Amino acid sequence: MIMKQIAPWDRDYAEGGTESIWGPPCCLYTELIARLPHEARVLDAGCGDGRHSLMFARLGFRVTAVDISPNAINKLNRLSIKHAVKLTTVLKDITSYRPDHEYDLILAHGLLHLLPASGRKQLIDRFKRSTRAGGFNLVVVITNKISLPSYTSSFMNAPFSDGELRRYYNDWDILVDEAYSKSATRRIPYRRHFNRVVARCPA
Repeated sequence: MIMKQIAPWDRDYAEGGTESIWGPPCCLYTELIARLPHEARVLDAGCGDGRHSLMFARLGFRVTAVDISPNAINKLNRLSIKHAVKLTTVLKDITSYRPDHEYDLILAHGLLHLLPASGRKQLIDRFKRSTRAGGFNLVVVITNKISLPSYTSSFMNAPFSDGELRRYYNDWDILVDEAYSKSATRRIPYRRHFNRVVARCPA
């Protein structure tokens, strides 16, 4: 299983709503659009309620959105109908999901720190093998640079060490390698430190 127990925000997915609980898509994702081919294949791993999946699907990309949460997938299916966009949703633990073709872009935004550290490299290697030559991986993880409340260990398996994420992509072309923090919010009432990497598979 991806999580030790259901994350607190899963209840928010169940409440429905007409937009993603996480707000608009990350601006860095929009910058990648010009680099993608027409009708690119996009895998959104740990898609949540689909703020990024919906954006790419609206642009005509072939999106596969995978999440372990029935509430998240149900909400994404409703939103895709509401916005009249076509995408494929998969209710599955990402660690057991086996892509059946290569992708032009694989996203893993806020996913990998929810997994046990022991399976981290294996999953990233699978993402890399499932990316076409010249395609991209965009990965965002929480690190341990800022101490997290003890209760987060019930659903967050293993925050990354600062700089660890980059090392998994040292054999690729790294386009973005950045660290940043976010303040506490109503939904997530503690500060977090992130690493974000955008890497391109060598042609």
